[in-house]
Amino acid sequence: MGAAESWIAVKGLSTEEFLKALSVKKTGNTSEIHDWDWSYVDLQNGWQVISCINGEKFLPEDKVLMRRLSCSAEATITGCIEEHVMFSGAYGWSQGRKVWTCEHDSNKGPEHLRAEGQTPDCLDEAKREIAALSAGSKFTDVDYVFDIPVSVSMKICGYGSYTQPYELGFDAFEELQRA
Repeated sequence: MGAAESWIAVKGLSTEEFLKALSVKKTGNTSEIHDWDWSYVDLQNGWQVISCINGEKFLPEDKVLMRRLSCSAEATITGCIEEHVMFSGAYGWSQGRKVWTCEHDSNKGPEHLRAEGQTPDCLDEAKREIAALSAGSKFTDVDYVFDIPVSVSMKICGYGSYTQPYELGFDAFEELQRA
């Protein structure tokens, strides 16, 4: 079984509004690693992230939440990984609608990548980086394309799955619980 994580990153929204929108609150516990089902982190670059692991809630599928957040925030990104099926995705939202999609589904082939809408410029950069990594690898059975949507999220807001605060120099994750 592999990791499962989904996240929402917002820019230009107060922490209180962000937490309230997801009906969560801080517990006061912090950690340098993502230890809890629900976590919050301020990336200190204008972006804040709420992350959910272990599949409790698949955040990118909550279209009502995403519409509401993207109407209030300056920018909104959601992403996910499901390692047990090798699915990854990143999605950009603005003014109540999804404006771009970047998804990899290994069930549709090892090179599958669906990119739709007004995709961010960094998508091409992420594809080039992954192609170079793949070309230079002696491992032929690695699903490198899986990392492209995660890389896109990381390039835009500074967060992608596996992000650890100590690697990027921002504060620790904060545990969240249902409000």
